[in-house]
Amino acid sequence: MIKVFIGIVCICLIVLAGIRIFRPTSNSFAGESADLHKLKELLQNTEKDHTEEITSLIIKSRQQDITPWLQQHVAEYSPLYIYALATRMSMQKAPIQDTLFWTMLASLRLAADAALCKDSSRKEIAGVMQMEYTARPMLAYGEAKNFPDDEQLKQIGEKVVAWDKEHPQTNSPYWLCGHDTYPQNEWEQRRQEAKKEYTASLYK
Repeated sequence: MIKVFIGIVCICLIVLAGIRIFRPTSNSFAGESADLHKLKELLQNTEKDHTEEITSLIIKSRQQDITPWLQQHVAEYSPLYIYALATRMSMQKAPIQDTLFWTMLASLRLAADAALCKDSSRKEIAGVMQMEYTARPMLAYGEAKNFPDDEQLKQIGEKVVAWDKEHPQTNSPYWLCGHDTYPQNEWEQRRQEAKKEYTASLYK
């Protein structure tokens, strides 16, 4: 009787294994996770504001393919999503230097977007956002002794500037400014001036 029971259990295990192997998965789209697929769809849908949903998905998703994909495509999107990526990395216990890199990049690009707003109050809002979103991912690292020293921060800042030059900023500033921006043919110059000012502030 025991042998029969063991035999039945073995058969059940084989059948279940077969189901797992051959059952199509609804969570995979051309080799990517369902969360990454959803993220791409939300980013492509510009008819509606999905900022809160996108940010939440970036921070909370446990799928591993979201982080490398975002790192390759952040130049196309709002700095808010770069901040969300930094928060995600801090929650995943990434090295603090890596989290700081993306946090500083987000701050650099936020300053650049704010420079395109005609309404000066938008720049003030950007400053508040910069402080809040910079602090958020850093909380995961605890005590000050875990943070890089001034020289290390300078090196990270230099890497951020180099990366930014190699990956031109192409996102629209409308998420921050609305449509009350300076003429589009001035965007690049104004962004570069803002980035120089922000970079100079890192070394004071």
